Amino acid sequence: MDDSVSVIIPTYNRSYCICRAVDSALAQTHGDVEVFIVDDGSSDDTQHVIEEHYANDPRVHYYFQENRGVSAARNLALSYVTSRYVAFLDSDDYWKPWKLALQLCCIKQLDNVGMVWTNMEGMNENGEVFDKKYMTHMCAAYQWHTLDELFSQSHTIAELFTPLSAHDGDSVPDSAKKERVYSGSIYPEIVLGDLILPSTILIKREILEAIGGFKESYKVNEDFEFHVRVCRHGRVAFIDSATTYYQAGHSDRLSETKRQIYFSLNNLKTIKPILAEEKNIDLPQQQIDRVFAKSYAWIGYYLLKDHKKNRTARKFLAASLRLRPWQKRTFLL
Repeated sequence: MDDSVSVIIPTYNRSYCICRAVDSALAQTHGDVEVFIVDDGSSDDTQHVIEEHYANDPRVHYYFQENRGVSAARNLALSYVTSRYVAFLDSDDYWKPWKLALQLCCIKQLDNVGMVWTNMEGMNENGEVFDKKYMTHMCAAYQWHTLDELFSQSHTIAELFTPLSAHDGDSVPDSAKKERVYSGSIYPEIVLGDLILPSTILIKREILEAIGGFKESYKVNEDFEFHVRVCRHGRVAFIDSATTYYQAGHSDRLSETKRQIYFSLNNLKTIKPILAEEKNIDLPQQQIDRVFAKSYAWIGYYLLKDHKKNRTARKFLAASLRLRPWQKRTFLL
């Protein structure tokens, strides 16, 4: 059985940390791994660093493109991928050595699951872990449901984990095996907000071929729209054990505060057509209203930071208040 994994790492001006990400992929206990690095027009010494460290490693492939955004970078790598499974890794994040071994075992054990993601540990700029379950705390959409409500099935990792090779046997620590794996269909619940971060994903290539890649018109928040399409396609799984170190706080992250308005706009761009066109979506109206109200409030807040756009900001804030009138902060804004 082909258990090969292609790891896609888009990067832009991160020569200071790219090797940490690549090394964590190459150091996986699951050895059948190749790495595709797509340099999205870096002006630093990224290319030199990659050549210096990996020129003689046939597992590492480096591509350079003019700056077109992370979606285009991932899509370029996908055009070269031949492995059965694909994993995404942002260049400032990195993995624990048993990440892929655990995910491969779970995705093979669970019926008709096309994608599996995991929890992650949040790190500050000094590399110190400040949250060991950062995924479920950072993604606000987890507040809508407990994991048992969101997914139809669950197992302990110990119940599912069967090593695929001798290298994998002792790689997953006993503490992780006590955690749970949840699986099922979470569409349309994911429409209420993203539940997934790309660096934690393992996905079957056949799913990618069925749904297509990332939409290149989305320069930020591209992953949410992608995740919605994956979940719309079929069953997925979440491993509530942290396998990934997520770098928070760097000023070059796409999630930097000054770019939150674009996240909110793309969030609306993703969910509005779904909620307008799919009349059979069974979601509480109160939850839908709250999601829209939050998005409108975010956009209004960030527009207020630009004094030339006060009138437009008021329109978004008023739209938020029409959906949820008793928002003191939004009213004051």
